Amino acid sequence: MKKVLFALLCVFTLGVSAQEKYVDRNAIIKIESNAEVDDDVRAVNSQVAAILIPSQEQIAFQVLIKGFEFKKALMQEHFNENYMESDKYPKARFQGKIKNYKDLDIESASPKKVIISGEMEIRGIKKPFSAEAMMYMENGRLILDSEFLITLADFGISIPSVVSDKISKQFDVKVHAELSK
Repeated sequence: MKKVLFALLCVFTLGVSAQEKYVDRNAIIKIESNAEVDDDVRAVNSQVAAILIPSQEQIAFQVLIKGFEFKKALMQEHFNENYMESDKYPKARFQGKIKNYKDLDIESASPKKVIISGEMEIRGIKKPFSAEAMMYMENGRLILDSEFLITLADFGISIPSVVSDKISKQFDVKVHAELSK
């Protein structure tokens, strides 16, 4: 029985690893408070892993929370300790599918709109998520750009009343990935 299970595991593993994949280990995510009187609350993170498996229309992102860099060190400290609790929740994740991927001409340099939907996990809270993205091929890399809003309360993030006029309850999020085979 052990030999049969081992053989099945090997076949399954080889099948998954043999699939064509596109990967970016340094995708970029930018976040910004869209409050009218914000205190320049914006950050950039290039410690983002992305993978696309075209045959299954699957896409996933994993974000190291401490990778977000702010202009002000104090703001970065508050972000990690008070809002994101990055020691307790070191990563955020998205896993989903590109709904109309089969309609794409993957080799085209012309940007095409796609719908990505799946599950977003931030601070251990998982929520259904959907967003539009633009995809196109450039210099052998599959480029993905998306922009969407994240509502902080959806993921258990509360803004103290002392700074509530400086930080929006929603953040603009921009994602840029350059996925290679």
